[in-house]
Amino acid sequence: MLSSTNFGTGHVPPELDLFAFDRGSVTAPAGCGKTHLIADTVGLHAGSKPILILTHTNAGVAALRARLQRAGVPSSAHRISTIDGFAMRLIGKFPMRSGHNPRILEINAPANDYPAIRDAAGRLLQAGHVNDSLRATYSRLLVDEYQDCNLAQHSIVAWAAQVLPTCVLGDPMQAIFGFAGNRLVDWARRADAIPCHRHPTDAVAVASRWNREPRQLVAGSANAASSWTSG
Repeated sequence: MLSSTNFGTGHVPPELDLFAFDRGSVTAPAGCGKTHLIADTVGLHAGSKPILILTHTNAGVAALRARLQRAGVPSSAHRISTIDGFAMRLIGKFPMRSGHNPRILEINAPANDYPAIRDAAGRLLQAGHVNDSLRATYSRLLVDEYQDCNLAQHSIVAWAAQVLPTCVLGDPMQAIFGFAGNRLVDWARRADAIPCHRHPTDAVAVASRWNREPRQLVAGSANAASSWTSG
């Protein structure tokens, strides 16, 4: 099932069930309860495999972890990481299949190494080499602050979403990392990729570009990623 929700200036309703959707997104401004919704969702998780939660910064990881701890959510219910940290661990576990230069994991040249890590992780996910491992390790994927995803990170999430039920949360008005040539995902087009309810009282499913064959994407390719997010 596909869904997308935009709450304007209201609070995220507690009855919103992120588990009901295979792919979905929640768009809501700051202070409207997106992080609280993540905590509530993970707190309801009773499966044997943890939920993978990704965000952008170590500060964001710490904030999510603290919120879950305050909510009494057991650590066994989740795994929290930055998107780049997840990408690093992924290619580190499968170095031959990702085909990356091992030196990029030393982060001696961040401006070059992080893009290379993202590209390698995207290629690895695109090839399907780790599909079974992802399914065996995680129950689903939640991505916070999705508005700050650049195109390579968007590709990583898009490929992972072919394997795991996925929901992304964010607010395009809060995007802060779109500088120095760091092209962010087009949030307006993202609604086509990860649809949701437009309003809690007007829930409508919309067609999803995530229904396209993912082989149309080449992870890390600006042209391919752009075609994913353009009309």
